Amino acid sequence: MSIDFKSIVRLRPLLPLEQNADIVTCLTDETNHSISLSDPTDPANDPSVYYFDKVLSPSNTQTEVYNSVGAPIVDASLKQSNNSVLFSFGVSNSGKSHTLIGSDADPGVLPKLVLDLFGRHKNSCDGDGEANDEDKKKSFSLEISMLEIYNEQGERH
Repeated sequence: MSIDFKSIVRLRPLLPLEQNADIVTCLTDETNHSISLSDPTDPANDPSVYYFDKVLSPSNTQTEVYNSVGAPIVDASLKQSNNSVLFSFGVSNSGKSHTLIGSDADPGVLPKLVLDLFGRHKNSCDGDGEANDEDKKKSFSLEISMLEIYNEQGERH
């Protein structure tokens, strides 16, 4: 059994209040695989560079994020019957909920993942919505669990 682990970072854009404030950006997207962290109090100091499997910039759309993060999970789950975990980590107001849940107008990774999963299953049926002979032999189960830790207190959803 192989374990495929990907480390993906999404840099969020500045919020409207931050855009109007005197904010110094200290994280920059160097490539699509690294970010640099500089010390705004000491610009002469060399920045620290961190490497990841992928870095998503503030300009990436929810669909682009889904294509990078969610679609490979669906692919692996359907092709190899893999269990998958999507872990989101960050300080308050770093964009985790927006990335994972999104909004009605701009859904995040999880709603897109569920729609994609069931859409692919539906597309494997004949045009009349009936499963073809090969698909009648297939079955799958889907279990989704979410755990949010906020102020170091777990709350199960």
